[in-house]
Amino acid sequence: MTEQQDSAEDTEKSVPGSTSALDDPRRQSPIRRRWWLWGLAVLGVACAVVAVLAVVASRYQPVSYGSFQASAFPGIPSGKGIRAVNNLGGFHEDLYIPPQRGTFGLFADITNNGTHPVTIVSVRLPVGPLRLAGPVRYSMPGMGGSQQIPPPVSRVLHRVVLQPGQEMFLGFPVWMWPCTAHQGWEGLESFYVKVKYLMFTHTVEVPWGMDGDSLLIRAPGGKPGHKGVTCAPGTTLANLPKVPAEKPSPHAVAGTIIRVRKDRDVGELRLIQMTMPDAAAAVGPRLPACFTQYSTDLAHRPHYRVIDFDLNWAAINFGQRGIAPAVRATIAGPDGTAMLVAVPEGPGANRLACRAARSFRLGRETSGWQLVYGLTLRVPLNVDLDHLFLTVDGHTITVPLVPACGTKSAGPACFLGDQLGGDWISGSPYSLFLRI
Repeated sequence: MTEQQDSAEDTEKSVPGSTSALDDPRRQSPIRRRWWLWGLAVLGVACAVVAVLAVVASRYQPVSYGSFQASAFPGIPSGKGIRAVNNLGGFHEDLYIPPQRGTFGLFADITNNGTHPVTIVSVRLPVGPLRLAGPVRYSMPGMGGSQQIPPPVSRVLHRVVLQPGQEMFLGFPVWMWPCTAHQGWEGLESFYVKVKYLMFTHTVEVPWGMDGDSLLIRAPGGKPGHKGVTCAPGTTLANLPKVPAEKPSPHAVAGTIIRVRKDRDVGELRLIQMTMPDAAAAVGPRLPACFTQYSTDLAHRPHYRVIDFDLNWAAINFGQRGIAPAVRATIAGPDGTAMLVAVPEGPGANRLACRAARSFRLGRETSGWQLVYGLTLRVPLNVDLDHLFLTVDGHTITVPLVPACGTKSAGPACFLGDQLGGDWISGSPYSLFLRI
């Protein structure tokens, strides 16, 4: 190459806005252009796959039909005279519910027939002749260490993870008008289950049986002595009940999530301030004396108030993966007063006793299982309860109580109360991390 040619090439490279052979897209290597095309194709396929997966996830609903039984459910009185009808040939079966007085129970079960865990957020009955007289309760095989079906221990249902192949027993405390007319029938073919998978939530109808089985009830109405009216035994004009207001279920007021890491194991400790303890419902285990004594003390010590909590300890994402380590915890209020924990004890774990949450053991929980406890705390009236003190294996942190979304004090970064906090999100006000 001559000096003149070298000078010309240097000039071409130094002129602003000039384009060399390497920069000219018309003169790029075919191989380089091919890689760009492959990259765009792969990106397009990836976006399409993500979109398809999102659609599939949004429609994923593996909860199977319920299998109604007229047997008793722990903590709920049994109905009287409930019997199978329309069961000729064994291909179909309805259940007739005669007039009842007071609260009685319906018992059903659901199963996760899918390949992934789902969260059962809530269960309810359709509008009709039966009304819920309290929160729906649940139990699972082996709950409380018992092999009884259903187990003798139950809890109020709110956001429980159901693993693939796992079964859940449901108890519906219901009420109906104690008299029925002979003019018609009403049938209940299903109940509603709110199911959450990933970020999607569905409300699905679950039938009472696999063959279109129904609950059959004569049209409610009338009073004792009226023509064409049948009433439950013992019903008189004097003892006709008032239609009860539906009792509120416990719901979250505030809460926090603490992710605890010990060696390679990580557990999530959720502390949720509730409007009432689960066991304070009209059905289920009675509150232990130490819980009710606080209420009694209020008459003599009006400068205190009682606040209820739920404690949940599980592997990450409520047991969907990993292992929660075994640790010792102390949970205390702003003045250092330890919380009280309602601990199941006795044969079949069907009784609640109190224990101070001071060196309280949170056991090792494998995937698919969680510890759930009710707690209570006595707080002076002049103290705003916006934080707690948590000590885990000797490490102490201050835990903020972030108001639940939907409450008057909720802010932009509120705690998702209906879902017990939703997912742990690094940097959010209610998501903390503790390494021990």
